[in-house]
Amino acid sequence: MTYPSETFADELRGWAADYLKVAPDAPRAEVHAAFLRLVHEHNFVPDLAVQQAFAILTGQSNPAHPPEQAMYDLEQRLQTEVDTFAGQFFTLPVPYRGQRWQELRNRCKPMVRLEERLKRLRLGLKIDLAAIHSADEPRLARLAQMAGELFVLRPEQRALRRDELFQESRDQPKLWSRAATRFRLKFAEAAKLEKELLDRLEGWQWGARAGTEAGTVYQGNLRIGSQPPPVPAKENGSKALGWGAIFVVAIIVRLLISLGTTNKQPPLPNINPQDIPEALKRFQELPPDRFNNPGFKFKVQPNGKVELDLDPPVVPEQVKPAGKGADPPPAPKPRGRP
Repeated sequence: MTYPSETFADELRGWAADYLKVAPDAPRAEVHAAFLRLVHEHNFVPDLAVQQAFAILTGQSNPAHPPEQAMYDLEQRLQTEVDTFAGQFFTLPVPYRGQRWQELRNRCKPMVRLEERLKRLRLGLKIDLAAIHSADEPRLARLAQMAGELFVLRPEQRALRRDELFQESRDQPKLWSRAATRFRLKFAEAAKLEKELLDRLEGWQWGARAGTEAGTVYQGNLRIGSQPPPVPAKENGSKALGWGAIFVVAIIVRLLISLGTTNKQPPLPNINPQDIPEALKRFQELPPDRFNNPGFKFKVQPNGKVELDLDPPVVPEQVKPAGKGADPPPAPKPRGRP
């Protein structure tokens, strides 16, 4: 049994009353008696839903956090009511339509999924499609019927049904494209109900101008009729482009190979160990100012052993030229012991 409700709190009390089989406004003693009867029927182990219903009717449940079982059952029940309301949406008078919508929204506030669907339906609360149905142009009336049918469906059902309705215009794409344009201009508010279908119908015009088969280029949910279809490239041009790319790649590879060969260092010469003493003799004969170490000498022994003479050389002092006032050269120091 269901009871009339205006808010979500009334929905909770109605759900609990259905479980305990009492009225939502039953006195506390009656609620206790119904609960004890169910406890006895369940062998003193009542279901969780019975306990939650007793807590709701006795005020022991937190309204901000309703029980999970209650939320699940209420969403299933209200989903059916919302679907029924959506199916009768445009057949209901405009004043009653808005009143019924507000009532369902008050009862579905904690349920996000139902709340979002009711928000979508708000766009068509004040639109009367009956006037468009009686229009002189049959295609405009058919477009209004399509828009109203798609507007009240769920997203997944709306997408499938939109594709089915779109295929009806395959035989006369130009006429449907023009009709969609006139529908936007003449019934701007009704066109907002289903802009996606109108966008796709208007896209037929480009397909007809390009001479393409209807439905082969402009399938999809997005409007792609704002640009003509691309012209395919010629076969000869693609072949020439391919050979040109191969030629450029070959040149690059050739340059890389040449750079790799020029950067290589020449191989080291083979040195004979017997030539080392002779090379050292030639090094000794070089002038001293060739290097910054003029006093070092190499000595090569007869057996081929190379020795380095580290005795520093005796550098003679600079002698002033003889003349007036010139100091006489110093006498050489005697060598040996005094």
